[in-house]
Amino acid sequence: MTSPPSPELPPVEELLAGLRVVSIPLRVRFRGVTVREAALMRGPSGWAEFAPFLEYGPAESARWLAAAVEAGWGRRPRPARSR
Repeated sequence: MTSPPSPELPPVEELLAGLRVVSIPLRVRFRGVTVREAALMRGPSGWAEFAPFLEYGPAESARWLAAAVEAGWGRRPRPARSR
């Protein structure tokens, strides 16, 4: 089985139009963080999350962004089961 092709990056204006930034307090400190911040993006395929950790560099963060774009702008695979 092959996965659907990755979508091309939508124009930045489209990414920003559906972008919401959220801050979620953590009950337990994780990696020294007490508040987790994320960018939620709404694309034609639904909501996506972009939330790399602050210590991640551009190469690692770019993978997170690519996954968010795929979730929000890509085609979903067909379900393997009906329930």
